[in-house]
Amino acid sequence: MDDVLERLKSSLLDRYAIDREIGRGGMAIVFLAKDLKHHRLVAVKVLRPELAAAVGRDRFLREIETAAQLSHPHIVPVHDSGEADGLLFYVMPYVEGESLRDLLAREKQISLETALRITLDVAAALSHAHSHGVVHRDIKPGNILFSGGEAVVADFGIARAIDTRDGLTDPGVAIGTAEYMSPEQASGDRAIDGRSDLYALGCVLYEMLAGDPPFTGSTAQVILARKTAETAPNLRIVRESVPPAMEEVIMRTLSRVPADRFQTAEKFAEALKQAETLEYQHKLLARRPRRRGALVGAGIVAAIVVSAILFAWLQPSATVIASAFRIAVVPLAPASADTALSRLGRDLVTTLSFNLDGVGEIRTVDAHAILAHVSKESASYALDAASALARRFGATSLLHGSLVRVANGVRADVRLYTAANLSVVARASAMASLDDPASLTDSLTWLLLQQVWTSRTPPSPRLAAVTTRSLPAFRAFLDGEQAVVDGQWSAAQDAFRRAFQADSTFWLAAARYDWVAAAWTGIGADTSVRSAYMAHRASLPERDRRAAEIRWIPGRVNGSFVRALTEWQQLARSFPDDWPIWFQYADELSHDAMLVGFPRQRARAALEHTVTINPNLVEAWDHMFVMSVGRDTAMARRALEELTRTHHGGLDWDHPLLWYRLLKRAQETGGASDATLADSVAMQLAGSSDPNPHEVFVVTLCIAGFPKVLIDVSERVLRRGIGSEAASWHRLGITVGWATRGAWDSALVASARYADLAQADTALLVPYRLATAGAWLGAVNPELATARRQAITPAVMMTASDEARAELAWLDGLVAVTRADRRALREALDTLGASRASTAKLLERSLQAFQLEMTGERRRAASTLATLEWERADCYGCTGVSPEEKPDYHAHPFLLPVNRLAAVRWLLQAGDTARAVELSTWHEAWMGFATARPAQRASGIVAPFAILEQARIAHARRQFDVARTHYEQFLQRYDLPMEAHTPLIVEAKDALRDLADVEPATNARN
Repeated sequence: MDDVLERLKSSLLDRYAIDREIGRGGMAIVFLAKDLKHHRLVAVKVLRPELAAAVGRDRFLREIETAAQLSHPHIVPVHDSGEADGLLFYVMPYVEGESLRDLLAREKQISLETALRITLDVAAALSHAHSHGVVHRDIKPGNILFSGGEAVVADFGIARAIDTRDGLTDPGVAIGTAEYMSPEQASGDRAIDGRSDLYALGCVLYEMLAGDPPFTGSTAQVILARKTAETAPNLRIVRESVPPAMEEVIMRTLSRVPADRFQTAEKFAEALKQAETLEYQHKLLARRPRRRGALVGAGIVAAIVVSAILFAWLQPSATVIASAFRIAVVPLAPASADTALSRLGRDLVTTLSFNLDGVGEIRTVDAHAILAHVSKESASYALDAASALARRFGATSLLHGSLVRVANGVRADVRLYTAANLSVVARASAMASLDDPASLTDSLTWLLLQQVWTSRTPPSPRLAAVTTRSLPAFRAFLDGEQAVVDGQWSAAQDAFRRAFQADSTFWLAAARYDWVAAAWTGIGADTSVRSAYMAHRASLPERDRRAAEIRWIPGRVNGSFVRALTEWQQLARSFPDDWPIWFQYADELSHDAMLVGFPRQRARAALEHTVTINPNLVEAWDHMFVMSVGRDTAMARRALEELTRTHHGGLDWDHPLLWYRLLKRAQETGGASDATLADSVAMQLAGSSDPNPHEVFVVTLCIAGFPKVLIDVSERVLRRGIGSEAASWHRLGITVGWATRGAWDSALVASARYADLAQADTALLVPYRLATAGAWLGAVNPELATARRQAITPAVMMTASDEARAELAWLDGLVAVTRADRRALREALDTLGASRASTAKLLERSLQAFQLEMTGERRRAASTLATLEWERADCYGCTGVSPEEKPDYHAHPFLLPVNRLAAVRWLLQAGDTARAVELSTWHEAWMGFATARPAQRASGIVAPFAILEQARIAHARRQFDVARTHYEQFLQRYDLPMEAHTPLIVEAKDALRDLADVEPATNARN
């Protein structure tokens, strides 16, 4: 930074005498200086050069100019701004006092009075700024300074100035500080307003009182995931001296949904003042002596009236006591070792949670989440552990108790405790037959409601209204719920089927059966069952109804995958403790969201939240491993450890666990294959006559990006001798592996071997596809593609399907593009125009884009391909095609990677970096439909070129750590290039040498 100091000194010599550096952060370096004209000390803040290069001079100065219009006692003003020798800077008064961050570092918790004074000062500053259309976007303790005993806010407009998505941040990534960022800002919402600043100020106030922000975590991603999924922990659990009314105001400010917060800074400040007044009045009443039989003074009467009005305003129309707002039901413990009572104790978690949820203001923690944390082998769950679990899920109280056999059945004794200090709120005892948990549930519910209800007569909810009156149906339903918790999906599907077969109007059981069938077992449900319960979905609990509507009502998301993802996100945020919903959301993100520009980090955050709710969910850890292997060594190791721990007989995880150990080892050794592990995997695969695991293995290695391992294991399997169909997948795997490594000559030989031995009708297309892709990428001579084309005789094509003939025309067109042969390209387009194939129009649109590029209309060509690819990826139940189908991915495997790579390159040449980034992550998608496996293999072949483009983009944006990672990944995969591609290797190695001495980029959130 010495260079920055000297450049600044020489450029501002006639205006400011620059003294020394006094601080630095993620966005700027701060220098102490003297304003030579006005003879005053100032702070000159210089935007970090890497940020300045991405932001641009005009945008920066425009935003600073807007902020400079603010004039308020609690806002640090901007005196000056400009550009000096390429450095973007702005000038503010030098504030000699410390920052709130300094104060909190010295005193972890500060007094309520001081915290309120600081908050009201900042709220006044925000009110003024918001009235002028300026949102700060980075309210945090480091930006709150103390001057003359008052708080002043610095850096208005700076976060906005650098938050430019066409030059700095990826789509969906926000500038800010994770601990204080609002959920909408964390999700990359571009339309944030002043309510986002209020959320951040609420986090600051919470930290001043509690000692820590409401959400913390090991990484920014973890913190942001928690913010979008969880409710802030109750403040009074940490600091009981905070008045309840004050806590209510703060917690409202921390609402995840902006509409639920105070809508202006003035209303927030007013509420804080009124809460403070309410507390003062309570203290005043407590100090006044009581006079039996005497009238209370008019002033005190007024105070009581004011207090009552304020309390009613802060907690409108409460029908239950505050501690019963959110209840965690934990398993009731048997008084003695008794398997039947242990089962009943767990069943009551489900039934009581169902029955109590939604009665008045009562919400219960999802039973699946509670049971996922309670071992079946535990006969009891200690009260202190139950309290910790309840607090973990944000519950204000917990229901805990015991079960004992009596002469006529079973007696349940329960108590409702506050989660904070285990004070008893209510207690109840009820008796019923051991095989009648519904009656026991209804009795306990009624007795508890009588004690927590604040109006005259509590309701009398009946479990049968949510479930069924049929005892066999109900028992089967509870079996299904337990199987869900245990991850026994086939057993769960069978149990739910038995439940609605026993009662044909048991719509919840039918919905659960369909959910398990569609999302977990892969065994489709009877569509008549779906039609029946969807016609009665209004009777379902809210979460089940909303999930079913997203899945099965086409108009709900209008055929848009992006909109479906938004719906899943909103549903997950509404039920932060429902791990089945969270895994559904994470699953959607993990498989296909990268095709529509969602960053991989979004899927990882959702998966991390899922395993926080249910740490035993095998499928979530499996997704976590596939998401991280080859990219994040520590996370891959952790996921594999958890998979090993949670391994059970319900799913056949023997093969994947061994595969994953091999991949983890390869990740640790730069992509090399471990001979011992590779031989073990080959032995297991060779022992399976089912072709499916062989194909899945090849696809998994393509996704993970370990071509050396793929070649090694496939060759070992073939040497052991296996059936012809299974062997064909490994020959194809060897082909993909060599091409991914850049050894196109070896890949073409392997593809010919595959075509000679494969039984598939389209086997001869494989060598032509590969040679065409290699020619288009510039790795091989187009004559090789022509030779492969000649091997596909007219006689062969006579028996081929319409789709195969259409793809042949598309490949012919791509070869014509490679040769710059416009006549041949026109012929290919004419052939597609006359084709009867269902995907002919799709292939024609692709070649039309290449035709535009050949005629010099590159920008139109880029837009055409980008639109085409977005439409295909955004299909969610559109035009009668389910997400599991999408036949073009199956029939034309190279269409996706060729279109994407071409679009990315053309968009970059046209200067549209943001759109290029959105389309560049297709190869990271773990496409969740079996018909996409051919496209997944083709994507693996083209992936090194996409990774190289990502490296170039990051390098140009001065995101040096990201660029390093991508260059290294490219070199690891593409390690045996043909001579024509040697310059790519030289480029990547030279770039890594240039980056070796560059300081890693600082996260812009800090």
